[in-house]
Amino acid sequence: MKANKSIVSNVWVMQLELTYKGDVIEGHAHEFDHQHLLAIGEVDITVDGETTRFTAPQMVFIAKDKVHSMRAVSEYTLGYCIHPIRDGYRVQDIISPDNVPNYSADSFDGSTAFLTDDYKETFDKTFSQQS
Repeated sequence: MKANKSIVSNVWVMQLELTYKGDVIEGHAHEFDHQHLLAIGEVDITVDGETTRFTAPQMVFIAKDKVHSMRAVSEYTLGYCIHPIRDGYRVQDIISPDNVPNYSADSFDGSTAFLTDDYKETFDKTFSQQS
C-alpha cells in the first residue's frame, strides 16, 4: 500500500494505492462527512458492518461517525479520500494546515485531526507503514 496526502485550505486528500488484492484499510471513523473517489479498480467498503462492492470510477459517500474499512478486490486500486478539516461544525470553520498540530507535508504526524479520537491510533498504524 502507498499513501500520499495533501492539505489545501480545509480540504485534506489522501491518495491511496492498494497494490494487492486483499489489501485492507482497517476500520476507522471521521468527525465530518467525507467521500472516497475510487479511480481505478474494485473494492469492498464496509460501513457499520454492511459491505458494498464498488467498481471505478465511483464516488463513495461516508457519513461522519460511521466506522468504515476498505478491502481491495482487484489486484490494484487507486482512490482518493477527501475530507473537510474544520475546528467547528459550520462550513465557515475552515482551518489552515498550520493549525493542525504537528502537521508536516512529509509525515503523517498530526494528520489525524479529522478522525474521531477512538480511531487515531488505528489510522496511524495503518498509514505509518506506507511505502
